[in-house]
Amino acid sequence: MPRRGYPQVPGGGPWECPGVGPGRPASNSVGSSRAPASRVDPPLRHPARHRPQPRRVQPVLAPDLQALADAWTGKPPLSLTPTSKSSSTTSTNCSPWPPTATTARCRPLSRARQALDKRNTLWTQVDERRAAEAQREAAEQPAADRVAELEQQLADARERAKALGARPKRTTTSDRDQDREIRDWAKANDIPINDRGLIPGRIRDQYNDAHAA
Repeated sequence: MPRRGYPQVPGGGPWECPGVGPGRPASNSVGSSRAPASRVDPPLRHPARHRPQPRRVQPVLAPDLQALADAWTGKPPLSLTPTSKSSSTTSTNCSPWPPTATTARCRPLSRARQALDKRNTLWTQVDERRAAEAQREAAEQPAADRVAELEQQLADARERAKALGARPKRTTTSDRDQDREIRDWAKANDIPINDRGLIPGRIRDQYNDAHAA
């Protein structure tokens, strides 16, 4: 293989310039006294004659590829052949390494198991939530029944009051005359009382006691 930095001649080795020993690059100075200008830098003067040749790629055999993989990864070699017939057909123990044919068969089974476990977990959560809601409704049911009963009683009382047509009591002439008599009696007995408005209950009681005796 030619050294890097030296042009390669199609039919021979690297260029040799007068006055330049092997292993030393040719001088690029135009004014060099040891080499003429025509042979100082031949690749620049004739680029078409000195194109780099394509490197031939050597085929790599399978054992060499396996050796390279072992050297770079440091892991044990891959084995796609099952160790025994029973392990390849009936074994369900999936190990993370090395990935064998048994591991490849176990992947769908493990995914199915994970999906089944997740579904069972979700159903369990739903059942627990429903049970909690049922207990809460059972605890609140007596209070709801009592509220409904009181509301019905209130509605019935309103209907009865509307049917009776109750109105506020109006003051009649006899009531006015009685109030005038009470005021006159209070003034005669030096009891302070207003000329208008409602008569206090204590004065009315004193008047009733005096006339009852």
